[in-house]
Amino acid sequence: MIFVSYSHDDEVWRKRLETMASPLRRHATVEFWSDREIKPGQDWRKGIEEAMRKATIAVLLVSDNFLASDFITSVELPFFLNAAAENKVTIFWVLLSPCLWKKTGLRRIQAVVTDKLVPLDSMGQFAWKGVLCLLCERIDEHLKTKEKPSINSTLNGVALNHINKDLPLLSSPATRQIEVLVFSGDNNWHRQSPIKPGFSKTTVYIGDAKGKSGAEYRIIALTTGEPLKDRGKYASLPEYRTKSNEVTVKRR
Repeated sequence: MIFVSYSHDDEVWRKRLETMASPLRRHATVEFWSDREIKPGQDWRKGIEEAMRKATIAVLLVSDNFLASDFITSVELPFFLNAAAENKVTIFWVLLSPCLWKKTGLRRIQAVVTDKLVPLDSMGQFAWKGVLCLLCERIDEHLKTKEKPSINSTLNGVALNHINKDLPLLSSPATRQIEVLVFSGDNNWHRQSPIKPGFSKTTVYIGDAKGKSGAEYRIIALTTGEPLKDRGKYASLPEYRTKSNEVTVKRR
C-alpha cells in the first residue's frame, strides 16, 4: 500500500496525483491511501496509524502547509523517516511550494526531481504534470523490483511427474499474484495454477498424461497487469509487468 501524506490545504495536489496515478491503480493494482479513505464515525487517528504501518511506500507532498501541520511533523514524518532508515518503507517526495524542508529529516532523502528542486506551484501545467508523471513512473519501477518473481533455480534439470502438487516454484514468497506458465511440446505456453501473495508453491502440470519421459519443459513466472484467462494457452508469452528467469525441467 502507498500512503499519501499531505496537508488538507494542498488537497488540489492530492487530487492531481490521484488522477495521474489512475493507470497504476487499474493495471498495477496499486492502492494509494490517504485520510480521505477514513469513513464517517471511524477513529481517524487509529485509521491513519494503521495505514502507516501497512504502507511499503510513502508519498510526501511537501509544502509550507505540510510542515505547519503538527500531526504530520510529530507523527507521520518521524514515523516514515524512521521506517525508511530501517528499510521498511521507501519515501518519494515532491516539493509543492517553498518551505523550510531542509530543517527536517527530508534533507537526507532525495526528492523525486533532484536536478533543480523547483516547487510545483511555480510551474505551468505541462511542467507539474511532468513531475507527477515522473513520480508515478518511479513508484512503478520500485514496485516492479519488489514484485518480480524469484524462481527456484534448483529445479533446473529436475525430473518431474505429470502432476506436481505443492511444487516449490519460487525461492521466496510472492508479493502479489504470480502467473505460472509451462512451455510444452505443442509449442504453447500453458497457464498453471497461480501463486497467491505470501506463498511460493503451486500445482504444475508437466505435459499431458502421455508425455514422453525425458522430454524437456520450460517454466516461467510472471506478474501481469490484467488477470490471465483460466486454463489458457499462449503461442507467445502474454503481456506482463515482470518475469522471472526460466527453469527447464524434464518429464519423469
